[in-house]
Amino acid sequence: MSAPSPSKGLLVAAGLLGVLGALLVGVAEFSLHYTPSHEYHEDYRFFLGTPAWRLTLGHFLAIFSVPLYFIGYWHVCERLRPAAAWMRRLFFGAGVYAFSIGGVWIGSRVYLALLIQAEQRSSGAAQVELSRLLAEASFYNEQSVLALRVAILLISGLFVYLVATGKTSYPRWVALFNPIALVLASFALYFTVPALGGYVMPIAMNVAHLFFFGISTWLCWRTMEE
Repeated sequence: MSAPSPSKGLLVAAGLLGVLGALLVGVAEFSLHYTPSHEYHEDYRFFLGTPAWRLTLGHFLAIFSVPLYFIGYWHVCERLRPAAAWMRRLFFGAGVYAFSIGGVWIGSRVYLALLIQAEQRSSGAAQVELSRLLAEASFYNEQSVLALRVAILLISGLFVYLVATGKTSYPRWVALFNPIALVLASFALYFTVPALGGYVMPIAMNVAHLFFFGISTWLCWRTMEE
């Protein structure tokens, strides 16, 4: 027997916390990563113009806000009823896993910034050593985010399947607003309208979840008014 469905009021509150998490982590990641040149490469030179106050704000705001994503995923998990419980649990587990990894990834970004800024100020043997450390730190940081991307693919595929087949409380059109599709839309905006997309690109995952949780919460709130 499955557990009783939570009240709609609780689901709306959980959805709003998920939206808040996506918003706060988005502000944090923007603070860490934004550069006026809108050029984001793995050599991390975009960190050279990031002042200390932005690194501090971005780091602490991110690590204390990422757990709100878990509440957002619980909200969507419950909104996937009456789909099979094991599929909903798989969805929720993948969401928690993805953003546990995501929290580790974004929590390490400040160290890459500090390394490249120190490298820029140094010379000779010290600069060579800092370059080596930056390359090693980059390897560990970038490899960890691959797990996040795989988990988001799983989450999006499962969400599309359940919603498009009518196994949930969502209307079928909501399947279009899955996380991976929204991330790809941010990338498309970056390449087609770089003047605008340059502001979205560094926070694409957070923008995607702002819409993902936001649309779900709005639909849940609407059912309370009926």
